[in-house]
Amino acid sequence: YAFLTIISSVVYGVVFSYFTILRNTSFFSAAWDLGNFNQAFCTTLYDGRLFYYTADLFFSSSGSVFAIHTSPILFLLVPFYAISPSPETLLVLKAFGIGLAAVPLYLLSKQLLKSSKAGFVIALIYLLYAPLQGANWFDFQLSAFLPLFILMSYYFMVNKNWKLYFPAILL
Repeated sequence: YAFLTIISSVVYGVVFSYFTILRNTSFFSAAWDLGNFNQAFCTTLYDGRLFYYTADLFFSSSGSVFAIHTSPILFLLVPFYAISPSPETLLVLKAFGIGLAAVPLYLLSKQLLKSSKAGFVIALIYLLYAPLQGANWFDFQLSAFLPLFILMSYYFMVNKNWKLYFPAILL
């Protein structure tokens, strides 16, 4: 069941990557979220400005994403964005971030319910949950990574693995 959970997570990531990229290339993306983060990553890599974007300059004259949001996960995403700097990369990262949250959910459910099969069913229900898919369908937001890091931190807390719990909770 662990293998099936991982395969289901990867399939979810591939399917939603494809459809959100298709949505973006069909000009159905809203520039506010996806455009802001694309600009922020580009300025970090190529302009020497740390996550700088111009859409919210009226809120913060610094132009940094960190003036509006505390988002340490951005630093983890930069290397992936550097491999292929485009809005599509952000959509793929989001789809896989949401999909991979099924793995710690499976591990947690398996441990608490003492059943691999029940853990797989719960992870599959998570992946098939329509509101979650709706969140994935809409552009790029950092809150999409919350299920992954909350479930990871909860799993590490239950197992008293504090060395992994604190980084997960920070992210």
